[in-house]
Amino acid sequence: MAKRGINIVLISRTEDKLKIVAKEIESLGVQVKIIAFDFSQTDGYEKIQDELKDLDVGILINNVGMSYDHPDFYSQYSDEYFQSMVNLNVFSVLKMTRSVLDGMVKRKKGLIVHMSSSSSLIPVPFLSVYSASKVFVNNFGLSLGKEYAKNGIISQVVVPYFIATKLSKLRPNGAMVPTAEAFAKQAVNAMGLCPLMTGFWSHEMLVYIQSLLPSSLVNMKTYSLMDATRRKWLKKQQQKKE
Repeated sequence: MAKRGINIVLISRTEDKLKIVAKEIESLGVQVKIIAFDFSQTDGYEKIQDELKDLDVGILINNVGMSYDHPDFYSQYSDEYFQSMVNLNVFSVLKMTRSVLDGMVKRKKGLIVHMSSSSSLIPVPFLSVYSASKVFVNNFGLSLGKEYAKNGIISQVVVPYFIATKLSKLRPNGAMVPTAEAFAKQAVNAMGLCPLMTGFWSHEMLVYIQSLLPSSLVNMKTYSLMDATRRKWLKKQQQKKE
């Protein structure tokens, strides 16, 4: 986005990391504003709203998120862990959208992109809360788009499959697991073009293929994959103890 001459506001928890990224983006010749904020909490959004009040925010990317440390049974994680996940994956979407929506309505234009996940498209055992939180993002984002279409506002949901990021803990693996940079380039090119997309060409193919298969088969394979990942993690933990 910065390469296209768009000024950027970065909001994240760690100020030192924000400064490093801001310096990199500023080298492209755009202005960058940073706001340090912990999205795992529900208080303090007034700080963000105050920082944004004099800016004409044309695009909001709701991409803050939290997943499981590893796939596991719901009861194996604490209530506090899931509270943070809901704050990050759900509450932040509501509050950040509200922070910019009035200005977009006033200007009669705006784009809000909600980063969801392919795990929202089917039930995902052992990632139940994460998957459910992304289902919320999908419905909210698509409903918002219908609600504010006459106001010139586009609300778009992006549901990628695996991407090599710190959140996923995956390494790049051909076309099916792209780097964050490769994914972002394609996703930005397609921003605003359709209400729901994966953001990457190979992931669109996966969604299509999945739609052709019986749901019972997809659910069985998903359970098998997640359970295998869970067992692999448990095995590693046991080896560390030994």
